[in-house]
Amino acid sequence: MLNQLTELSDTYLVIWAMTAAMLSFFLLYAFYVRPTKTAENSAGFRLDDLKGKIGEVTVTIPARGYGEVMVLTSGGHTNQIAASVNKVEIPRGSTVIVLDIQDHILLVSMHHHPEEEGTS
Repeated sequence: MLNQLTELSDTYLVIWAMTAAMLSFFLLYAFYVRPTKTAENSAGFRLDDLKGKIGEVTVTIPARGYGEVMVLTSGGHTNQIAASVNKVEIPRGSTVIVLDIQDHILLVSMHHHPEEEGTS
């Protein structure tokens, strides 16, 4: 098409097209691909990241058994199987802290808020 619209030789048109293609590639990479790489946010997490996190019991944890805890992670909330580290029942709705993880099971304990201790 450029061959019909201009009087440039085929060699110059090929050089011009290759230059335009390389410039387009560079601009696309510099202003779209590279910023996207650094802005990427992962919703994934490791179970070890949950140690020390505060969660809420969604399914009552029996003294010797398993329940479920919802914990806030960097990617949102996650529900995980949990057991009481102290071997006491922890009712649904209780606030717990994750102390350890064994075999993909969170070992939790009741979490007492500092402001609650002064009111007793």
